[in-house]
Amino acid sequence: KAKLKLARLHIKIANQRNDYQWQLANYLVKRFDVLTFEHLNLEAFKKLWGKKVSDWGFGDFLFKVKHLCKKYGKEFIQASKWFPSSKLCSDCGNKKKELRLSERTYTCESCGLVIDRDKNASINLNNLGMILSNRIVDVSLDIPSNLRVHANGRKLESPCP
Repeated sequence: KAKLKLARLHIKIANQRNDYQWQLANYLVKRFDVLTFEHLNLEAFKKLWGKKVSDWGFGDFLFKVKHLCKKYGKEFIQASKWFPSSKLCSDCGNKKKELRLSERTYTCESCGLVIDRDKNASINLNNLGMILSNRIVDVSLDIPSNLRVHANGRKLESPCP
């Protein structure tokens, strides 16, 4: 009886996760024309954090987003796992040689930009998506140097709104 109750609980949680992923994927695809994601090495994450990484269902989520992008005619871009989204300065394009995972703040040695590591990576992924989808207003800019693009393609004055 306890095994059956536990099995039902696992099914309920899996269904809730699946429903949430579909809702989030729908929200993102309907709101944005271009969706850019980083290719994450989930096997390496599993070695660091264990089986709970599998519970996140990131691969399933990306499958749902790809499916909806295709259905609604939106662009899905997945950056190569070798794209240096965290190591690249989102302001000047300088690339750091080394950046430990424990370093949560990105500091550029070239221009002095200090920014949260994840925000820096998200700006770089956004820029990559805009470049690959040909939605850049000023294509004369050095890529990715000094490239600041908002999701609607306008050039921004600062990488940090």
